[in-house]
Amino acid sequence: MFNNKEKIFCDGNVDYAGQAVGLIIANTQRLADEAAEKVKITYTDCMTPIISIQDAIEASSFFSEQIVDQVFGDPDEAMALSAHVINGEISLGAQHHIHMETHTCLCIPGEEEMEVYAATQNINGTQVAIAKVLNLPAKRLVC
Repeated sequence: MFNNKEKIFCDGNVDYAGQAVGLIIANTQRLADEAAEKVKITYTDCMTPIISIQDAIEASSFFSEQIVDQVFGDPDEAMALSAHVINGEISLGAQHHIHMETHTCLCIPGEEEMEVYAATQNINGTQVAIAKVLNLPAKRLVC
């Protein structure tokens, strides 16, 4: 499902490195490249980048609206009844799943519909987002 809170383009404030600021549409790759060369963006008030999970914790940078607490059973009772309880901390230095989606998409317009080839795990969300941007019914996009 498309998250209506998610921005397609920045709204004047860039929230993260690589956030889309606009879209270039051209008849040829050469024209698209020439147009992209003319785009000049100046960043001000740049913040220290958050690169690791520890950086995010120290900066209290969380996507709390996306966190869903799910509790199954009674964990406090289960811990109290456990023969052994191990306390500690674990930290994984990498987030390999980030690279699973390369954020690439090829759209081929047709007479009645558009073919969309997207590198995504959420094809329905991609279909709905593109339909919203183009102000088209999602059924006109074949993803």
